[in-house]
Amino acid sequence: MKTKNILTLIVAAGLTSFAANANAVATFQDNFSGYSLDSSKWSENDTWVWDYSQAIVNNGSLQLNYRSILTTTSTFDFPITISGSFSLGTQAQAERLQIVTRTDGQTIGNWAEPVGMKFSFTANGVGIQFADANSNYTDFGTSTGLSLNTNTSYNFSVIDSGSIASVIINGSTVYSTAVASNLSAGNYVSITNRERAAGTLLGPITISPVASSPVPEPSTYGLIGLGALGVAFVARRRKAKVA
Repeated sequence: MKTKNILTLIVAAGLTSFAANANAVATFQDNFSGYSLDSSKWSENDTWVWDYSQAIVNNGSLQLNYRSILTTTSTFDFPITISGSFSLGTQAQAERLQIVTRTDGQTIGNWAEPVGMKFSFTANGVGIQFADANSNYTDFGTSTGLSLNTNTSYNFSVIDSGSIASVIINGSTVYSTAVASNLSAGNYVSITNRERAAGTLLGPITISPVASSPVPEPSTYGLIGLGALGVAFVARRRKAKVA
């Protein structure tokens, strides 16, 4: 085999390894298929004492009733994106759906609030706040001029980059705000509804840690290094022939 062909294979192998590493992003996904919650993906905490708190899987959708709290069994570091669809249930007492990042899965206060960065969806819009283990809340703001109808399906994404928190609904960014990156209770994700909400529906959920600048694996460095040596070797041979 000619030296040029060997060089091509070495460089190609190095770049292929680098590309594979750059695209290696872990993803959590649940289609809520079947009729029971996947206990390998979620732990359930039903805390509402005055009504029947529960999460019901109905082959493609998840219904949250009366403050049922679901927490992932996997942990995630921000930057993180959580995407899916939802439909708000009965609106009687400022009901809301909450997606919580940076949580340890524990609840606080008399109302069993999950600790962490809360992305709230209500009939009046969306809001973002952080709740710590001492029931202290840091409000980062609420959207204005946004109305979410009940019994209407919306596609959503929430993005916690560590310093910026954003909410996207039906493909449009409806709210984005700077947040304190040092506020963290843990690395789990929780989903819950508030007040006496019944019938809040969720579609398939995807959780994707957003990749930072890719770093080649040590083996990749070695392959690229061999490629560089090969380039130098071929150049030297060509120079010798010309001489």
